[in-house]
Amino acid sequence: AADAAQPPNPPACAAAALTPGEGNTTTTFSCTCEEVAELGVAADEEDLLAHCTWSVAGVLLEGDSCVLESDLTTKGDTVECALTLDDGVEVGPPTTDELTVGDAPAVPGTVTLTPTDGTAASTLTCSAENFVDPDGEGVALLYSWSLGSWSPGADTLSATSSSLSGAFAKEDVVTCTVTIDVAGGDGPAVTSSPVTILNSAPTAPAVGLTPSEGDVTTPFTCEITQAATDLDDDQLTTELSWIVGDGLLPDGLLPEGLLPVDGP
Repeated sequence: AADAAQPPNPPACAAAALTPGEGNTTTTFSCTCEEVAELGVAADEEDLLAHCTWSVAGVLLEGDSCVLESDLTTKGDTVECALTLDDGVEVGPPTTDELTVGDAPAVPGTVTLTPTDGTAASTLTCSAENFVDPDGEGVALLYSWSLGSWSPGADTLSATSSSLSGAFAKEDVVTCTVTIDVAGGDGPAVTSSPVTILNSAPTAPAVGLTPSEGDVTTPFTCEITQAATDLDDDQLTTELSWIVGDGLLPDGLLPEGLLPVDGP
C-alpha cells in the first residue's frame, strides 16, 4: 500500500523585524515577518495570520497585536517581539527581534518677547513656554538676541540671558531666539515675534522761581536749573506756562511783574 501523505509543517517565520529599527518613547513600533519559511496549510502568505507577544523591560504584555503603542515604553527599555504565524489549523514557533528604546529629542514650544511697547529704557524679557522632553528630563535652553533699524536680525548681540536692557535704541527691531541645548550641537530653535523700540519720553527740566517770595510789586523770574534729557537724543523744545493762584494762564499771556523763563 502507498504510504499516507505526510501532513505539512506548521507555518513558520524565518525572520521577524521591528520597524522602525530604532526609536524612542514617542515611537510606535510594529513587528512583521520579513520572510516566511513554511506556509503550513495556507495557500499563500496572505492567508497567514500573525500573532505577536511583546516584552518591555522584561515585563510580558497582554494581547497579541503586532503594534506596540509609544506610551508603553520609556528611554532605555529593551523591547522584544515574539512573532508566530497561524494558518487557521496550527500556530507555528515564535521568531523574535529586539531593540533598545533610545533618547527622545526635546520638543520646542513658544517664545514671547515682552513688553511689546518697550523704549530704550525698558528691560525686554524673553519667555520660553512648553519646551518639553518626552523622557521627562530637564530641557536646557540657550538665549540669543538680534536687532536692527527696521531690519530684524541685522545684528546679533553677545547677550545670552533671558532678559536684555541698554542694548537698543528707538526704532530698533528686537527679536530673541531660544535654542534647545543638546549634546553635540544645538537643537531646534524658536524665534519670537519682533518688538519695535518706541520713543522715550524726555525727563522734565528742573526749574526755580526767583525771588522765592515777594508781593504784588515784585517781578518774578522762572529759571531752568537743570535741562531736560532724552534717551533717544531727540532735540527738545521747552515750553513755559505760569500758574497764578488756582489757574493756569493761557499760552503767551504774562501778567504784569512776571518775566519769561531764563536758562538752558
